[in-house]
Amino acid sequence: HTEVGGSKAEIMQDKTESKVSVFEERILHAVKIICLLSLIDVLIILLVQGIVRRQFFISETDIDILTCLSIIVAAVPVALPLVLQVTMALGAGKMAREFNAVVTSLPALQDISSMTILCSDKTGTLTTARITIIADSLWLNESFSGDDLALYGALASNRDKKEDAIDRSVISFFDKHSPPAVVEAAKQFTKTRSVGFNPIYKRVLFEYSHPVYGKV
Repeated sequence: HTEVGGSKAEIMQDKTESKVSVFEERILHAVKIICLLSLIDVLIILLVQGIVRRQFFISETDIDILTCLSIIVAAVPVALPLVLQVTMALGAGKMAREFNAVVTSLPALQDISSMTILCSDKTGTLTTARITIIADSLWLNESFSGDDLALYGALASNRDKKEDAIDRSVISFFDKHSPPAVVEAAKQFTKTRSVGFNPIYKRVLFEYSHPVYGKV
């Protein structure tokens, strides 16, 4: 029942769950379209050959049935999963040889292939995972103040994610430096949707509703 035990349980659960990457979803979608087109082709052949040309009535149905079966069998990509796995395994081996990168999840390799810029840090591995935001060193746009930055940063962070050093530092900065008016303003926002990092959005996404601003 400790925090460390809960984190290890979540890691083990993630490893046991089968994940489908965005690349695999698109491949499966393309396969479904190909299968649907093949079924439409088979239906057209049966209608044209069997009814229009009346082959059903002259005992020539064997050729039509064999043709339709050939189209259906050819449309089903039986070896596609094997080809994908072998291709990903070869890519993982090349990354290990040339870049000293160890790939532990092939779906993660497929997702990361769609990225153009990857930002990562070693916080928590070589350090104590303690990040502090210095109020005097904030870079601000002309349209935003320090209170606005703290407010929107807190809204874009998750208070329940205590193990995340970045979220924890943003929430701590908001609680310590925000005046009571900004704290009250934050309570007027109601979270309606949250999306974790994925290759489609390429960022963590939070959506809120506000009685004045509407959807934020």
